Formats: sequence, C-alpha cells, structure tokens
Amino acid sequence: MISCWARSSAWIEQHPSKVMVAGSNPVGPGCVVYMEANKEFDAKIVQIKQQIDMLLNDNSVPRNVKSALSDARKALDQPEAGYSVRSSAATYKIDEISNDINLPPYARTVVWNLLSDLESIKE
Repeated sequence: MISCWARSSAWIEQHPSKVMVAGSNPVGPGCVVYMEANKEFDAKIVQIKQQIDMLLNDNSVPRNVKSALSDARKALDQPEAGYSVRSSAATYKIDEISNDINLPPYARTVVWNLLSDLESIKE
C-alpha cells in the first residue's frame, strides 16, 4: 500500500522501514510515503527470483530468454516500487518469452509457473 501522508517526525523515526522520502518517491516530491511491508509478498518474490536464477544458470535456455528473465529480475529488485508495479513489470517481460519456440519444455513450465506466481501478487 502506498499513500501520501503528512506524518510527524516522531512517527517517521519510530517507523523508518515504512517511510521513503523525496529521491525515490513514486508519489511526488515533498511527500512522505508510507509503504506497508507484506511478508507474504516478499517471500513470494524471493521464491520467484530463485526460480529465475535457476533458469539464468541453465545452459539450455536461449540468450534472448535469459535477457528477458534478467530484466524481470531487475524489475523485482526495485524496492521503491510497490508490489503490483514490480510484479506487473516482471510479468510483462516474462510473458514476452513464454511462447518462444526455442524454449525447452521444462523451462516453459517454469516460466508459466512464474507467471502464475507473479499474478498472485496484488496490493
């Protein structure tokens, strides 16, 4: 959940993990952003990144597929973006390669599972 709230400096000091300011602020400059961490989504993203890493280290996966998977992993690594934004960006990249004719059958199954897991991440 991302909201633009005016909070006291005492609240900000007590909840530093839930606050972003200015530089990487997706809402706008001068606005304090409150981000609710969701441990379930964080665990799911870690699992997805592990599966992506497995495919990236596989020699039978084509380079164009590895490139798209690498881009999807980078999208998931952006903590300043919300869960939905990260999962949507990764879904877009992975969906591009899901029907690649050169993709080995077992890797295609992993890609479809990745897409399913990414679609379950909604704020």
